[in-house]
Amino acid sequence: MRYLPALLLVAILASALRAQSSAALSGTVTDPSGALVPGAGVIVKSTATGFTRETETDSRGVYAFFAMPVGEYEVRARKTGFVEPVRTGIHLDAGENSTVDLELKLAGSATVTVNADAPL
Repeated sequence: MRYLPALLLVAILASALRAQSSAALSGTVTDPSGALVPGAGVIVKSTATGFTRETETDSRGVYAFFAMPVGEYEVRARKTGFVEPVRTGIHLDAGENSTVDLELKLAGSATVTVNADAPL
């Protein structure tokens, strides 16, 4: 029983050290008019290891990744009808809470011509 306080202290310190070796990343996804985009897919990828995680923006257009390993990342967003924005060179330090906002651009439109005449 006399070692219980020491064991509790070690457990608390280990937990604190583990929390210090990770970071958080969050932000919003907007369209060209500045409106928030719910349901957009957001992908974060480590440029050093290839480690990826995915999530979707909530009803307010907000996304969040917690307990991310420290390092360099790129972040992209996906939504049908939009071009994927990619932000690179994002460095996450231990214990850091970084914000990366993304703006979706409208995808280019293509013209399709349909010939309604039936061949003879």
